[in-house]
Amino acid sequence: MSMKLIEIAKALLDSKISADEYESQYLTLWRKERDDGTLSKDNDNIGYCAAELFSLADCYTSLPDREESDLDAHQLVKEVKVTLEKYKLI
Repeated sequence: MSMKLIEIAKALLDSKISADEYESQYLTLWRKERDDGTLSKDNDNIGYCAAELFSLADCYTSLPDREESDLDAHQLVKEVKVTLEKYKLI
């Protein structure tokens, strides 16, 4: 189950990891779980949340000259929190 992905998101909210670490860890684990079939075993709530969190990680950039659709570290934390709340995971 992809609760490890949710734990990575919670670690970001708890300031245990940085936005850069979240991006790297989340994308790496999501791809691994996708490839080994773990993601397909999740219930819809976890699966949809994991997909949204993936999109947020993908939109994050630490570069100062970002596109309008990109997220900085502060925006990433805010959106991750909103997503976890939406799925009642915090």
